[in-house]
Amino acid sequence: MTSNKKKPLFLSWLQLRKERARLLVAIAGISFADVLMFLQMGFRGALFSSAVEFHNSLNGEIVMLSGRS
Repeated sequence: MTSNKKKPLFLSWLQLRKERARLLVAIAGISFADVLMFLQMGFRGALFSSAVEFHNSLNGEIVMLSGRS
């Protein structure tokens, strides 16, 4: 008796090879989503670092602020 474990993989590979346009569109969509995620992570990191840049640039141990501000 032979094992059918390799047959589903072979069938899926045939489907991918037959519809190359669909495969390329799917790969392009996933790649675009990845680019958007990395772009969002970059914006997030830039926002956090720019929010504390002023505070890190202060050269002092104690800062006094007005109560009205």
